[in-house]
Amino acid sequence: MAQRQDRSKLTKHGCFRSRGAGHVLATIDLFRRNPNIAKLVLAETISYVGDSIFDIVILWEIYEQTRSTFGTAALMIGEVVAQLTLGPILGAVADRFDRKMIMQVSAIVQMLLTALMALWSFWDDLPVWAIYVFSFTLSVFQLAYSPARSAILPEITDPNILLRVNALCNSLGQVASVVGASIGGILAVEVGNALAIAVDSATFAAAAFLIGQMQYQSLRISSEMATEGSKKPGKLALLSYLLRDMRKSLGFLLGNVIILHIIVLGTVSNIALAPINVLVPMLMADSFGGDARHLGFFESGVGLGMFLAGSSMSMVKLTRIGVVFAMGFCIQAVALGLIALASVAWLAVFGGMLLGVGFVATIVPFGTLVQTLVPVEMVGRVRAISSTLSSAIIPISYFCFAVLGDMVGSKLPLLMGAVLMASCGAIALCAHTIRAVSLDHNVLGL
Repeated sequence: MAQRQDRSKLTKHGCFRSRGAGHVLATIDLFRRNPNIAKLVLAETISYVGDSIFDIVILWEIYEQTRSTFGTAALMIGEVVAQLTLGPILGAVADRFDRKMIMQVSAIVQMLLTALMALWSFWDDLPVWAIYVFSFTLSVFQLAYSPARSAILPEITDPNILLRVNALCNSLGQVASVVGASIGGILAVEVGNALAIAVDSATFAAAAFLIGQMQYQSLRISSEMATEGSKKPGKLALLSYLLRDMRKSLGFLLGNVIILHIIVLGTVSNIALAPINVLVPMLMADSFGGDARHLGFFESGVGLGMFLAGSSMSMVKLTRIGVVFAMGFCIQAVALGLIALASVAWLAVFGGMLLGVGFVATIVPFGTLVQTLVPVEMVGRVRAISSTLSSAIIPISYFCFAVLGDMVGSKLPLLMGAVLMASCGAIALCAHTIRAVSLDHNVLGL
């Protein structure tokens, strides 16, 4: 992110300037000059394919076995509980240990777990309790991976192009999600769950290999670790260090008004997204008479929207990201309303595409802002703590919307989500502290 912007080259809205048709060549040149970014992007793109296949298969299997939205909600609540209980400590771990090693070990363990699921599913149907246990365990290791990945990117990327790299990673990942979601629905119907989950396991293996090929030496052995000496700390001392790291990160967050305001809006928007996360299988099955393929098409629509938004953001140079962040909420509100009022499946899929566009417009600016404002030795834990705070209400919202969905169907909860998301957009547009957020440090007040 350039610290000084050429205002004369901004559009009349002051949000961005075009990078021109040389974007593809610039991306190829970026990968050539920085093989670490190329390997990381490829690893995550491959993994996205497998994750999307897995999500479609598991969500549909849970709904088929339980015939209740609470069944799918419980699956996601378990993942959020893992975030709330383990997220902050795993973020601190990502800042204290080798981030590349954490990412590689996480991928290997997820490969083994999904391989075991595939074998079990080949011999017999996976019971609901086993799906919950496996999904919870997988989410724990994904929690270990995510803050390490978020923290490693600023170390291997020129800060002037960090937002573009984040958007590029997101857009390529969403291409993979579109492919994976489509394949997942077809595999679930045509060949069964075992092969679909085995494909996910193979993508984790490929990701672990590519991460292992990164030639990366951490730029930050934190100053605290340096002053603590080279002697390995005992378990109690290590726990003390991790808790101290978490306290410092929480203090940093509480002292940053901009990030705090964004976290509050993120929390409310997570509530608004709860219906889309737990009720789509019911929407496709009961409202449109669909099967796992329809669920896959919907998720592909979301992925396509995220790709379009991510690729667009990687081709422009954003300045006033607060405006983009606020507009993302507005787009998501329109999308939720369209999905709720859709009379045919393809219209809901189009709404899913709009939802993906709006979602990326909120998460990419926020992620880049954290990577820019937070000291590199604190990025992992600050990102984990902020995610935990914004996710704290999710279990309750998932439960409430699941119960409401079982009582009245999927349409009304989706409309309620649209109204709540529109409120987030209106607040963000009216709040100067959000609207004025820019990657220009003068606007940030630093």
